[in-house]
Amino acid sequence: MKTTFFSVIILLSGLLIGCSTETIDTTPTITTVSPSTAAAGTPIEITGKNFSTTATDNVVKINDVNVTVLSASETKLVVKVPVTTSGNLVVSTNSGISNKFNFNYGKSILIAGGTYAGAYLWNNGTAIALEDEKTGSNVANSVFATDNDVYMAGSITNSNNHLTACYWKNTTLVKLTNGSTTAEAYSIFMNGQDIYVAGYEINSDGQSVAKYWKNGTAISLSNGIHDATATGVFINGSDVYVSGYEDNGMGDKAKYWKNGIAVQLSDLDHYAQTSSIYVNGTDVYVTGHVTGTYGDAVYWKNGTMVILPSGTTYGANGTSVYVKGTDVYVAGKVYIDSPQNSQAVYWKNGVKTNLTTSTNTNGEAKSIFVYDSDVYVTGNEGQYSGKYWKNEIVTTLYSSSACSMNGIIVK
Repeated sequence: MKTTFFSVIILLSGLLIGCSTETIDTTPTITTVSPSTAAAGTPIEITGKNFSTTATDNVVKINDVNVTVLSASETKLVVKVPVTTSGNLVVSTNSGISNKFNFNYGKSILIAGGTYAGAYLWNNGTAIALEDEKTGSNVANSVFATDNDVYMAGSITNSNNHLTACYWKNTTLVKLTNGSTTAEAYSIFMNGQDIYVAGYEINSDGQSVAKYWKNGTAISLSNGIHDATATGVFINGSDVYVSGYEDNGMGDKAKYWKNGIAVQLSDLDHYAQTSSIYVNGTDVYVTGHVTGTYGDAVYWKNGTMVILPSGTTYGANGTSVYVKGTDVYVAGKVYIDSPQNSQAVYWKNGVKTNLTTSTNTNGEAKSIFVYDSDVYVTGNEGQYSGKYWKNEIVTTLYSSSACSMNGIIVK
């Protein structure tokens, strides 16, 4: 009996010793990188396993260039692409070095917008959620990219259900107003390290005040007696240009401000609003619309108005202006058979190009950008279809619910 008992102990000991030598692989592993092509400053997502939940404990490199880690979980890293070249992406932790993943460094088509779920940045077609506080009317209206970062301006719904003007640096939220009253931001521009955002905020009398924010500090452009809104911002040298419109007691009048000084664009007899501003050398371009039968799409060059042909009797709106060399590009929409049915279009030097069909689609082009010789436009075709066009070739980004594609830049 004693011998038998001793043999069982030896057998169990052997089993225990065998179990204690089993190891678990904790080496980081990369499964996907999305998008796998992006330019400097754009956020990308790395999915896999065994990443550190402490961002700084993950050493990420693309072609041996260090990458900034924005957020980390065990299965996903969000990182910011550095100035680098195409090559291998690897992740290192205290547990080892991951497999290599091929990353293509190249231009990014960056689009700011929103869906029912929140504000988003689309990078080469991949949707990246932007930070918010609660589900609601969260949207990014404009996008600007530097060599290292991407900035979006827009608004979020706060806990009091007020729209709060904000911007995002990469995906991180920066609020511009305290949320006690309604405020929205429509345009953003970077000049060196300075961040400029244009929009409005409701004052204590219930009037909207046109404003721009420089590095978070608000500068009022209107006096708050009548409603006013700032719609676009552009920096040229040391000069700050802001497009907008202001009610003079008889309706909205188009204008822009240069260093806070108002320049009237429309006459006092016509309702007019602006949407966007672009400065090319000493020339100032502003686009918008003025009253006609239902409204004409226009742009002003140094205060002189140019009416853009719509081809219909129902009018049009200009939403975005971009200038390259001597060419003037304007995005917008043309009303087809009623003020409720529109077609997304853009004009180059006054010549209209249709982007959507004329069959009850409610299309609208929201923003335009020219890269090399390619024309990029973003917008919507109907309430539930967010798109962009490259040289009139369409790519659908979102079609699951209500959405809005509002700003585009290519870098």
